[in-house]
This record gives sequence, C-alpha cells and structure tokens, in this order.
Amino acid sequence: MQKMGDTERLNEKEEEILEMIEDWMDNDIKAMISGKCNVSCATLLSIFMEVLGGIANGTLMEKGKEKDRFEAFLRLPWVPKQYKTLNYKLSRERDGKGLYQLYRCNLVHTFVFGGLIVLNEPTKPTSRVLPEDIPGILEANDGSGRLIIHVNALAYDIRKARDRLFKEIRERDNKCRKNFRKVFIY
Repeated sequence: MQKMGDTERLNEKEEEILEMIEDWMDNDIKAMISGKCNVSCATLLSIFMEVLGGIANGTLMEKGKEKDRFEAFLRLPWVPKQYKTLNYKLSRERDGKGLYQLYRCNLVHTFVFGGLIVLNEPTKPTSRVLPEDIPGILEANDGSGRLIIHVNALAYDIRKARDRLFKEIRERDNKCRKNFRKVFIY
C-alpha cells in the first residue's frame, strides 16, 4: 500500500468499492429525482442512510442491526443536527418511534400510506433547494403527525455526509476506515 503523508492509502480494490458506491448513489438519485420517482427516491434515500451508517459503524452485513445502522448515520458528525433533533423529538413524543420507524419502515412496509408526504423539485436534481437550516425531513405543521420528505434536500445532505465519511476513510487510518474494511474487505 502506498503512503499518503504518514497514513497508508487505500488499495485499488478499496478505492473501487468507494467509487462504485458514489456512482451508484449519485446516478440513481439524480435519475429518480429527474424522473419524478418521488416515493422510490425517498425509499432509496432511507436505504442510503442505513448503508452509510453501517459502513461507519461496521455493522453493514449484520442481521438485526438495521435500526442501529440508520441511527448511526444520524449520529455522524457531518449530518445536520436537525435530523438528530427531529429523531429525538419524534422518539420522545411517539412511544419510541423515531425516524427509522416513521420514515424508513413506513416507506418500506406501507408505501406512503403510513403518513408521509414526499416532495421533489425535478428540475434541480442535485440541488439542495431548501435553505441550509431546513432539513430534508420535517414534521408537518398541520397537526396530522405526518412527515414531509423533501428528496432534493435529503439527497443533498446525505451526499455531503457520504463525501465526508469517504474522505475520512480515504485519508485517515481511523475507526471509519477500520469499519469500512471490516465490512467490505475482511
């Protein structure tokens, strides 16, 4: 392995894996947003959150750790704090049901009939379109208890968090890299 400063670089296969994940995420989300595949896009974004959390905490291939992986993503230091705040608020107010159950599980198991609204600006597939301080997942302010998923903003925030996580994996011999290798290499 080559050295980068005093840190060893990723080998070719490791870099290939990261590039494959980046391409898959970027291409699929852009196509779904542009194609107005709102519910499919929101579902895929929830999967991306779980995958990135699983890479970060080294549990991607472990059965029964889905919620842990999803919440590990929310705890990444590069994820806007509004997501963690909303998750905590929902868990407190809704019998322990946070974003994992109300967003991810509703989409996967009940489609949008579990109380979700999915919004999209298809002409701007790679743009945030909402101000930085507004997360891509919001609670509806009409008292309905529904969640509003704005796929453009959520995709943007996930991509930023992914890029920072992958930068950590590429540039530092740290826990993120060890967990990445645990999941994909060893």
